[in-house]
Amino acid sequence: MKHVWQLDPDFDLGIDAGLAGTVLPALPGIPLIFGGVLLAAWIDDFQRISVWTIAVLGVLAAIGLAIDYIAAAASARRAGASKQGVIGAAVGTVVGGAKARQNQQAQNQQAQQQQQQALNKFYKAYGACMEGRGYSVK
Repeated sequence: MKHVWQLDPDFDLGIDAGLAGTVLPALPGIPLIFGGVLLAAWIDDFQRISVWTIAVLGVLAAIGLAIDYIAAAASARRAGASKQGVIGAAVGTVVGGAKARQNQQAQNQQAQQQQQQALNKFYKAYGACMEGRGYSVK
């Protein structure tokens, strides 16, 4: 019998990186583990890992992330940060995440526009080539 983690080695990288992220502060462990499990379920068409399991894991991942941020704020407070400093750090984390998402969306939009422009240039050149050979292109 194959275990779910033996399905595909690709999603194993996400889970392994997530496990490393539980001890390395630079890696977001919880989202990587959840992403690896979600990818494993998707690859297997949710046969071994059900949609309900993914939903429960998603809720637990969200709770884990919230606890992670709260614990960071509490430890900053314990280390001597003022109440305003803790609030500022928490707000900065949320605003920084929102700003990063906006930047990513803007980059995605710009990449789509560049791809569309390149495609338009291709169609224009293709049409000119075909017309040069005597074909009618609409």
